[in-house]
Amino acid sequence: MKKFIALAILGALAAPSFAITLDFEDLTGSGGLPSNYAGFANWVGWNYYDAPQPPYNATSGVERVYTGVGTIDIGTDVVFLGAMFNGYGSANGFPPLTVDMYNNNVLVASDSFDLNGSGNATLIGGNYGGAVDYIQISGPMGFFVMDDFSYRPVPEPVTLIALGAGLAAIARKRRKA
Repeated sequence: MKKFIALAILGALAAPSFAITLDFEDLTGSGGLPSNYAGFANWVGWNYYDAPQPPYNATSGVERVYTGVGTIDIGTDVVFLGAMFNGYGSANGFPPLTVDMYNNNVLVASDSFDLNGSGNATLIGGNYGGAVDYIQISGPMGFFVMDDFSYRPVPEPVTLIALGAGLAAIARKRRKA
């Protein structure tokens, strides 16, 4: 029974359940997104703005980002939970928006959606529960925006080993006592 409890605690601690959402509200006005924004390795091809412009509504606040083909080099493994997108799609003559997710330079998942120009945001990219470290988003330049980029950190193996060793030491000490 004690082993089961220790394993349950280890499992709960090893898989953080908290999500981080980038809402871009710490940016003001408009401009190019800094390459290391939010501690990520690089945001290539991304811009931001806060001026009202339906149907490019922000999901929360006023800031949102846009690109034509933009990449997000996260620099570490995360579970990408998706992002909210607004803009035009095939009804307006534009191709669907595509979110390609990579891990170690291997395409692991792809999600595509046809935005409808309604101004109601759509969650795209949350269809894969594995680790990603690089994301490429492709869509018609200037005809879509992204807001509320959500992800969950993946613990590094060293952290898990240290956690497991600590729990094992506690269990041994309790057994001897």
